[in-house]
Amino acid sequence: KKDGLLIDSNTLVMLVLNGIHAGESCGVDASLHWAEALLKHNNLPENVLIVIVPQYNIGGSLNRSCCTRANQNGPENQGFRGNGQNLDLNRDFMKADSDNAKSFQA
Repeated sequence: KKDGLLIDSNTLVMLVLNGIHAGESCGVDASLHWAEALLKHNNLPENVLIVIVPQYNIGGSLNRSCCTRANQNGPENQGFRGNGQNLDLNRDFMKADSDNAKSFQA
């Protein structure tokens, strides 16, 4: 910690944000496997802070069904595109109508 910051100006921050559309689970799984491999093999890059949000749309992820993603081949049950307020979080970053976006911006 230097000057009240957790990182210095030489540190690159990489944000991996997954699960905006909760039915699209491949990114969630991929980022968790990647993080596990980085930690297992002690292969963390220097001067890089990796921040992974595995599931941004928790409400949509919990609203699971076999039929929410008609053209998607698996998994057996997928989450719903909208969050608990039925807002599409992919389109809510700027207007911040959702609690998700407000929390993310804070």
